Amino acid sequence: MTPLLVNPQGLQLKGIQYNYKTPYTESYNFTLQFKLTGSQTVSGGYVGSQSRHLITNPGANQVTTFLPPGVNPQPYVPFPDLGRGSSYDATEGNSNYNSLQLTYERRFSSGLSILSDYTWSKCRTDARDRLVSNIGGYRAPALPGFGIQGDYSLCEFDVRQLFLGSALYAADVAQAGERE
Repeated sequence: MTPLLVNPQGLQLKGIQYNYKTPYTESYNFTLQFKLTGSQTVSGGYVGSQSRHLITNPGANQVTTFLPPGVNPQPYVPFPDLGRGSSYDATEGNSNYNSLQLTYERRFSSGLSILSDYTWSKCRTDARDRLVSNIGGYRAPALPGFGIQGDYSLCEFDVRQLFLGSALYAADVAQAGERE
């Protein structure tokens, strides 16, 4: 019986990290609230988090050296007969988030309340958002000494400053005040 030979040309590899680590997030905050008057409060706080071992998809069978433009990269991958950039999940991503959050609230006797919030924050990561399709991959995930950590930058969803304001009118409170 003759062995069946398969031509691997262009086949994609699919894999997951052998020593897979459980991703985790640590969150922390510290907030102080002050009562300015009987109807006004202000609060300020620090909120942060850090995540480790996030699931990334650096791809498999990647080029392991920098090449000049126009050079065919296929001969420079570990397995040149197989396709480049195949699916490979690894738990090597990290991220951190830090913010200062301020809140002001005032309740009026007529049933009207106002609330305003301001957040100043920064988010950095090397784990690209898998839900954002227009974001490219990593620059050199297989390059020794560079890896995905060389792509540590702002998160795709980083919003540096955010201001929110709201008002609420409670008719029951206003009518109860008129009856008294």
